[in-house]
Amino acid sequence: ILCKDCDNVKRLIKEYGKSHVSYGIFTEADLVAKDIELDKLNSKSKIYWQGEKIGDLCLKVAGYHNILNALAAIAVALELGISFTEIAKIFETFQGVHRRMEVVASTDNNILIIDDYAHHPTEIKATLSALRSSWQNRRIIAVFQPHRYSRTKLLAEKFGKAFFDADCVIINDIYSANESPIFGISGGTIFKEIKKTNHRQIKYLPSKDNILSYLYEIVQPGDIIITIGAGDIWTVGQELAKQLKKTKGL
Repeated sequence: ILCKDCDNVKRLIKEYGKSHVSYGIFTEADLVAKDIELDKLNSKSKIYWQGEKIGDLCLKVAGYHNILNALAAIAVALELGISFTEIAKIFETFQGVHRRMEVVASTDNNILIIDDYAHHPTEIKATLSALRSSWQNRRIIAVFQPHRYSRTKLLAEKFGKAFFDADCVIINDIYSANESPIFGISGGTIFKEIKKTNHRQIKYLPSKDNILSYLYEIVQPGDIIITIGAGDIWTVGQELAKQLKKTKGL
């Protein structure tokens, strides 16, 4: 089961030489999603198998990346002899998974707080792209906690280019995951890389308490706040929701 939207996979297919099923959105493949409609945390698309429409797919998770994930699962299920009608019914009940664009809180004045486990540049770009595609006119505030010193050092430049779809970016210090510190590597490393892209608004706040205070100060009706990372940054979103409810009656 191979994704033809991935350039690396497309190169491998030429050398593979074995039976396979391909899927994609933006390239010709055996299994394709077309006429995609993104609506907040949902999507609708028409599914085609070898050029013929086999049905409609409704997902309760956002973004093109989740449609691709669904196509991979559909391809496996079809190979196992499960009908698309049955597959589509199952997807209608799928609510997503813990810490993957999970809604933490939604307030009366349209502030949305979301949490996501993304800790790699590719994941971050996909997550923020999904939010921007669904909410083109709302301010997106991304709060990122890097995970591991080694990953930060290795992928710093790519992290710097991953936040284009966020209007405001707040960088926390690194969640070590039991790694020893690496001299000269911190959340500030990614902050500096993002600054090189001339991002419109970015702030480095090593303390989660300071992040919470800053968010409380700047949040406005209609904002989307997303905490991103594999560590404990999710606690910031939960605490912010509690503060907003307690002090502003939201």
